[in-house]
Amino acid sequence: MIKVRSLIPIGLMAGAIIGAGIFSLPFIFAQIGVFNGFVVMVLAVAVVVMIHLFYADIIIRTEGRHNFVGFARLYLGEKSAAFSVLIAVVQMMLVLVIYLVLSLSFAKLIFGASSLTHLLAFWLLGTIVIFLNLKRLGLLEFIITAGMISIIAVIFLIALPEMFPLKINITIPTVGKALSPIAPIFFALVGRVAVLAIVRSLRKNVVKARNAIILGTIVPAIVYVFFILAVITLSAPVSPDSVSGLIGQLPSTLIILIGVLGWLSLWSSYIIIGYNVNDILKVDMNWPGFFRVAAIAFLPLAFYLMGFQDFIKLVSLAGGLFFGLEALLIMAMWVEAKKKKRGKMILGNIPKSVIGLLSILFVLIILNQIYELF
Repeated sequence: MIKVRSLIPIGLMAGAIIGAGIFSLPFIFAQIGVFNGFVVMVLAVAVVVMIHLFYADIIIRTEGRHNFVGFARLYLGEKSAAFSVLIAVVQMMLVLVIYLVLSLSFAKLIFGASSLTHLLAFWLLGTIVIFLNLKRLGLLEFIITAGMISIIAVIFLIALPEMFPLKINITIPTVGKALSPIAPIFFALVGRVAVLAIVRSLRKNVVKARNAIILGTIVPAIVYVFFILAVITLSAPVSPDSVSGLIGQLPSTLIILIGVLGWLSLWSSYIIIGYNVNDILKVDMNWPGFFRVAAIAFLPLAFYLMGFQDFIKLVSLAGGLFFGLEALLIMAMWVEAKKKKRGKMILGNIPKSVIGLLSILFVLIILNQIYELF
């Protein structure tokens, strides 16, 4: 019999992963074909689970309390630590821009239209709370995540009578076209920050941590499948943000509810990311308070106003370039930790060929993202 207590870490992991990335997936699947999309999804889940487990292994093997930057400093040196800080800060700033872009989509569901005023209201409310230091958002996050999963279930049930036969085009994509969709899927599945919290909460219990991380990464993918199928069935065509294409296809009350829950989800996530950026700038970079406030408050808005407004491109950049660099760092740290720290392990002896293949995959994804940028 499964104990409720054992489900809590899985739920925390899944809740931390399910976020803005889900809204890019139906459009990606519609572009490359449902069958190809699910093949890439399976590959992405396997890869992300491995990276999560590598990171968990590092945490378990290392004495004391460290963050991502601390692990990089300990195992790879000061230059790698500085690079990890840069990656973390730029990636999280990019995620804040993604939330600003997506906030307009949910404002449109709530109010029937969206404007710069709606975006500024979202930005202002999120920024104020970041610096009020109200960190007790765990319950709100849980309620919102539960609400979003419930809404996805309702949308799926509405779409179900029209879902089959679903058009499934089986094609063999080129290397570039195969690499491009995996980047936003990575973004939708990554939960590195949650790995640290879960391993510590389980007191570095190897078996419990491994199970929570694996299942906590797989559960969001299953939720995404229902959402993807429902949106593709109901939308003609599928919009890049997924939700705009649902207007007119669902009851207005449900549309507004999706808008409110989605907006609140983005808002709470915006605040949490803002806290993390503030901590890094304060602890790891020793920035004075004025510069931290200026960077966190105004850089995301400035990037948006400068034209960084393409949701799919931003999500691909975050999931391809920045997660790719992060994953390479994690694998390098794991290799060094394995040499220096013996004892409890989640992964055991991973063949060098696996590390090599994963490294090649991430290098190709990074290069593909750089190519698409320019």
